[in-house]
Amino acid sequence: MNNEILTLRTEIDNLDKELLQLLEERFVLTKEVGEIKKSEKIQIKDNKREEQLFESRISQTTLNEKFVTKLFSTILEESRRLQSI
Repeated sequence: MNNEILTLRTEIDNLDKELLQLLEERFVLTKEVGEIKKSEKIQIKDNKREEQLFESRISQTTLNEKFVTKLFSTILEESRRLQSI
């Protein structure tokens, strides 16, 4: 296979690893938020926060808006799951 492709794929693999590590860090913080919400009897889902998050993330990138929305919908779904356990 072409060496340039192999090099690029290695870079992609490294970025994927970084993305996963960042998500792990994010979810640690998410769990902490969930613990605070439980102790203060705050509802897990915060529609206003989620709406602001979508708007903010979409405005921070040139990536396709639907993709960003789908990506963060998945991240938020997992965040809510983690906050509820």
